[in-house]
Amino acid sequence: MQELTELGKKAVEVALKRGAEEAEAYLSMSTGTSIDIERGQIVRSAKNMDQGLGVRAVYGKAVGFAYTNTLTNKSIEEAAERAFKAAKASRPDKNWHKFPSQGSFLETRGTYDKKIEALSSDELVETAATMLEATTAYDKRVLAVGGGVGVSVFQSAVVNSSGVEVFDRGTAVGCSMETIARDGTDVTPACFEVNAKRVYDIDPKAVGVEAARQAVSCLGAKKIESGVFPVIFAQPAFRSLLYYTLINAVKADYVQRERSALKDKIGEKVASDLVTVWDDGLL
Repeated sequence: MQELTELGKKAVEVALKRGAEEAEAYLSMSTGTSIDIERGQIVRSAKNMDQGLGVRAVYGKAVGFAYTNTLTNKSIEEAAERAFKAAKASRPDKNWHKFPSQGSFLETRGTYDKKIEALSSDELVETAATMLEATTAYDKRVLAVGGGVGVSVFQSAVVNSSGVEVFDRGTAVGCSMETIARDGTDVTPACFEVNAKRVYDIDPKAVGVEAARQAVSCLGAKKIESGVFPVIFAQPAFRSLLYYTLINAVKADYVQRERSALKDKIGEKVASDLVTVWDDGLL
């Protein structure tokens, strides 16, 4: 916690010294471990780390931005200076107000689990093995073509010249399985199941069984005549459909660029009464 916020304070201080009227730094650091499955076997374990610093500097209502993924004193100073130079070279934003001030911020709960941070590679291999065994035991015609188990631990901090200095951390764990089924010359398309959580509450066995069930259910597919028919969408298919038709349309950027079909439709009916939208970033 202290390391990230101190680095953020340094970036803000450098930007202000260079001449910025306001400055803000966003920092993130994440580590992860993954176990990969290929063609019915656990094939590798890998660890990864990612980190970065973004700096915004304001000069005459113009905002400049710079980024670095090297958190050394030199790179932080250079990023802060680039952000200030970018602001000086940019056009003023007439709608710019100022960065947020320090205040009472709501705390989001249920996004960090110390059990996930403590998981070893051996424990993740056991989880992957449980999922793989459940897949192959469901039906001998099923092949686990890909999948795996992974965990991530991430930290982030925001520091600005208006007194904001906040830190947060979170975790994620997930497992997935991709399968096909083969019965003689009948081979199914790939089927996929996933289970991901912010806390250690996944069910690898259920993922393996469901991925296998989907593959078996695709055996014996037949051609039909073209026509207009009622269609039942599985959740993944409907989610993908909504992403391209609705999710982007409600983004402010799409509305401002006049690329949204929902522009100027506040108060109008735009969907069936059967559609419910639940806006919850914790889901």
